[in-house]
Amino acid sequence: MNLKVPKIFKTLYTSDARYKGLKGGRGSGKSWAIADYILYLMLQNQDLNTVCLREIQKSIAKSSKKLLDDRIEYHNLYAYFDILQTEIRCKQGKGVIIFQGLQDHTADSIKSLEGFDLCWIEEAQTITEFSLELLIPTIRKDNSQVLFSYNPRYANDAIELFFKDKSNAIVIHANYNDNPYCPIVIKEEAKELKEKNELKYRHVYLGEILEDDDLAIIPRKWIRACINAHIKLGVEPTGIKRIGYDVADSGEDTNVVILTHGILNYGCIEWDGGKDEMFNSSKKVHRIATEEKVQEVNYDNVGVGAGVGSNFREIRSPFIYNGFSAGEKPRNPKHEYKNKKLNQDAFKNLKAQAWQNVADRLMNTYNYIEKGIECEHDKIISISSTIPLLKDLITELSTPRAEKDGVGRFMVESKKDLAKRGVKSPNIADAFIMANFDISKPKHTGATQNTVSFF
Repeated sequence: MNLKVPKIFKTLYTSDARYKGLKGGRGSGKSWAIADYILYLMLQNQDLNTVCLREIQKSIAKSSKKLLDDRIEYHNLYAYFDILQTEIRCKQGKGVIIFQGLQDHTADSIKSLEGFDLCWIEEAQTITEFSLELLIPTIRKDNSQVLFSYNPRYANDAIELFFKDKSNAIVIHANYNDNPYCPIVIKEEAKELKEKNELKYRHVYLGEILEDDDLAIIPRKWIRACINAHIKLGVEPTGIKRIGYDVADSGEDTNVVILTHGILNYGCIEWDGGKDEMFNSSKKVHRIATEEKVQEVNYDNVGVGAGVGSNFREIRSPFIYNGFSAGEKPRNPKHEYKNKKLNQDAFKNLKAQAWQNVADRLMNTYNYIEKGIECEHDKIISISSTIPLLKDLITELSTPRAEKDGVGRFMVESKKDLAKRGVKSPNIADAFIMANFDISKPKHTGATQNTVSFF
């Protein structure tokens, strides 16, 4: 096998890393590079076993088998590999290359891959966190390697988060201009797209992360405009101090508190909590609220948070505490939202109303700062640049997508659907929404009149 490898992929061969990612834009040769690398290793050891995976593989025709077949033909390796209908076998050893879909596996069936030396996940931008958690502990032979090839999509995709803090890993970013074999037609298409749409060109051909999901309720640019907006606009934070508290008791979810003073979001505190620690978590929120002189705490009272109100009552918390029930009807259902549409007709539930309300205020801030469209100061939001977990907050707020129910009412993408995309529950974002939305129930303001009749 006489390999001529573009220098951009040199570390694929020289690094001892267990996890190797090849990412980048169209025409970069990523898949070819990994296919050749797998064949190179299997020629050195004809007993190696390789599994090629995709998140969803409906048929063998939708797998990477055709590419490996083509590379075997290109390098004239028929003396070493036997190409069968659904797999490729080594002729001078026990090695095999198989092709499967990750979503076809369960916690039990994934164990069938324990004996494999090489694993290649193609189109890895679509892999879910659940699939990664199943797969990674399974490929565990000594000197085994897990290879990923993908076109970057969103910052919160499971594959991006996987490599973010992963040790024993390398990521090679390659583009069409790094590939000496890139077809002329690809170069011409890239040039044409660059002239028409620079941002799309940078994503498609340079492999840059998409700034915003077109379906997202809140674009990242709105959130970024809100960072230190009170300073940019010369507005002093005034008014009520409020906490948004997203409750958790165990598992991957965490307790999160967001602290606000009027329009300003200035604090974020996150901690783990076990099932037997709910009362302690409530006391922690009580202590934070007391120290910060908070007047109001909005908390998620669905599921594990159902007992938080009684905990506050037992502690004799001095602040107002409001339970947020996401599935409740919108507040002030008969009031107009906009364009003569009532709240009850615009929003499926309270969660949708709260997210849209906060989204509107973030948009107002963006328009005020970036476009000079002024609005009342209580209709904007500012986020301190010193707030902890700011990057996570930006990612979580810009992740959930807008959806519609059967009658056209706005709703927020469910946590179940987020999980299908490999996205964790947005605890920080949920706390932020509760902190910036007035969820206190409407109070009766009319005077009570006692009457006396004589007869």
